Amino acid sequence: MLFHRELSDNLNVCTSCGHHMNITPRARFEALFDGGTFAEVAVPEPLADPLQFRDQKRYPDRMKTAQKTTGEAEAMLVALGEIGRTPIVAAAQDFSFMGGSRGMYVGTATHPTTGGGTASYAMLGDVHIAEPNALICFAGPRVIEQTIREKLPEGFQRAEYLLDHGMLDRVTPRTEMREELITITRMLLNLPPQVRGDLPPPKPADVSEAVTQETDEGPNAP
Repeated sequence: MLFHRELSDNLNVCTSCGHHMNITPRARFEALFDGGTFAEVAVPEPLADPLQFRDQKRYPDRMKTAQKTTGEAEAMLVALGEIGRTPIVAAAQDFSFMGGSRGMYVGTATHPTTGGGTASYAMLGDVHIAEPNALICFAGPRVIEQTIREKLPEGFQRAEYLLDHGMLDRVTPRTEMREELITITRMLLNLPPQVRGDLPPPKPADVSEAVTQETDEGPNAP
C-alpha cells in the first residue's frame, strides 16, 4: 500500500520497490528547478488542423480531449529557470497528451527531424541519461517481434540494456536526477562545482525577465 503524499514526495517512485511511475513534465520541472520556480517559454501557435486529418475522430476533437484530460495546451512543455543556480532551458513531452503526439507545435518547440523522438532530437544530446527500466525505442518490441518473427532478449530496449550496448551514458534514479544534471551541466559549461548550501530560490520576476531576454535576443544572447 502506497500513500499518495509519500509517493508524490518521492517523485512518483515507489518507496518500497523503486519502480518509476509516470510523471508529468510540469511536476518534473517543479522538482527539477530551484525552488520549483520556472517560466514557460512561449511557442508560436501552429495551424489548427492543416491536414484536415480524421480517423475515428477529427484531429481538433482529439486535441480538445487531450487538453481537457491533461490540463495542458500541448504535448510539449518548454521552460527556463535555474538548477543549482545554473540557468537552463528544458523541454519535456507528456505521453498522456495523445501519446506525446509530435505535431506542428512540438516541431516548432524542438526542431525535430523525421521519425520518432528517439530517431530525431532525443539522441542528439552530448550526454544521454535514462531512468531505471525506461523503455527507449524507435519501433516497439511487439512490432519488432512480429516483423522478425523472433523472441527478443530479456530487457530489450530497456535503459539498462541500452546502457550495456552503448546507447546511453548512464542510468540514474529519478530522485538523483536533479543533482546529476546540475553536476553535468556545470561541467559542460566549464563552471565550478555547485556550492552546497541553503541558497534562496530565484524570484519569479528574475526568471520571467530571463525569458523575455531570451525571446527578444535569441538563444545565443549573452
